[in-house]
Amino acid sequence: EFTLKPLTKVTAIRPTERPGVDAKFDGNTTYLGDYRKWPGGRPPAIKSQSGYEPPSMPFEGMSTYKGHYIPHDSGPQRSYKPENAAFRSTVPFDDATMYRTEFTPKEIEACPATLLDSPRSNFIHHHTEPTGHKFYQPHHELQTQYQQQQQQYPISV
Repeated sequence: EFTLKPLTKVTAIRPTERPGVDAKFDGNTTYLGDYRKWPGGRPPAIKSQSGYEPPSMPFEGMSTYKGHYIPHDSGPQRSYKPENAAFRSTVPFDDATMYRTEFTPKEIEACPATLLDSPRSNFIHHHTEPTGHKFYQPHHELQTQYQQQQQQYPISV
């Protein structure tokens, strides 16, 4: 159950008022008072120099590289790139690998479930449930069952 606590209401605090200034407003900033005007104006125009004289000889079109080049007598460089032909040998190709020589073939056994209804199966159909599930028994157990007249539990597939 809630019990009231004695609390006082919060009142807003107003800012204290500043006393007014009776001085006259001066609209000049310190930037305007401290600014120093630099002497300026447009830069002088660039005038052409009168010391240039065009060449009196016609242009030859020869660079210093062409003029100083000394040709040497040599043929084209020999190409060391491999020829685009396969290596051919007179020796017959030996394709024997360690995997091929050391491989021992493994016998692949057939899954017993695929042989259940075939003559190669070691299992004989025992019975089928109403749901369609078939039960099989090993062939040798069926013979011993008849011989010993005891019931054995069939295996489920």
